[in-house]
Amino acid sequence: MKSNDKQFTINDKRPKIDIDHIAKLANLHLTKSEKQKFEGQIGDILEFINQIQEISQKYKEELDGKNLDQITDQDLPRPSLEIDKVLGNAPKAKDKYFTTKAVFSND
Repeated sequence: MKSNDKQFTINDKRPKIDIDHIAKLANLHLTKSEKQKFEGQIGDILEFINQIQEISQKYKEELDGKNLDQITDQDLPRPSLEIDKVLGNAPKAKDKYFTTKAVFSND
């Protein structure tokens, strides 16, 4: 987050969420009631993210200067999902990749 961006906090009024834009990016066709439902759910998610940010900041301040190597797990390679199974659920696929319509526009 840029330093001049306003951080959303729980005490703030919920920001206006552009459900139509989000649905377009996710290639979803929503009814009016679904849009209302999802707007509330996304607002709840943003509030939860804010709580996590506050907790993260609190612990970051407590951990500043401490050796963090001892509290993290190693990042080890492990088997992944099989491509054919993953793409079997995709609406469209080509050459082992998901394919979608473009979601970004110049408007």
